[in-house]
Amino acid sequence: GAGSASSVQGTAFSFLQNPALAPLEESTLGAAASMMMTPSGEGYGSGLAAGAAWRLGKFSIHAGYASMTYPETALSSDGGGAAGTFTPSDMVLGGGLGFALTDLLSLGANIRYAKEQLSSKVAVSGINADIAALFRMGGLGVSAGVYSLGPKVKSSGNRTYALPASAKIGASYNLTFGESSIGFVADADYYFNANLGA
Repeated sequence: GAGSASSVQGTAFSFLQNPALAPLEESTLGAAASMMMTPSGEGYGSGLAAGAAWRLGKFSIHAGYASMTYPETALSSDGGGAAGTFTPSDMVLGGGLGFALTDLLSLGANIRYAKEQLSSKVAVSGINADIAALFRMGGLGVSAGVYSLGPKVKSSGNRTYALPASAKIGASYNLTFGESSIGFVADADYYFNANLGA
């Protein structure tokens, strides 16, 4: 999850990362797709993600989709007997906008719909959003924003759970050597449930 202030990985997945990246990029279009499969010894699982970002002058628009299917899990009946299997899965669909206030500073916002199927009877889904700013000068990038804002999600047992919303700051520095470069990135989150991550 580190690298919110860096565009080294491209802007195609801005819908999952920093929505303020694309307006400060030199390229007009960034697009990417990826597929992942779990090792054979872990049971069958797969992931798919695709996204694109398009810069139009000072504005940018981006969208994408990501999903993951996990290995089958065995189900048991209330009496403890075998009751077949279930394949957990999750998905997220989202998009956003960005705007360059100056050549050095941009703002952006994402909105996403996410769903997680935990069992044949238990699924949670909800809407969440990000708002972020990015300052970039030369190889230095500094970002700040709030991520995963949204209403609580409700489980099938009518319990509600808060999203892992946080205030995030990030920094990056890229050193370029001709056709090569090396990047240093760091992120820190203050989660609104009073936890920290870095």
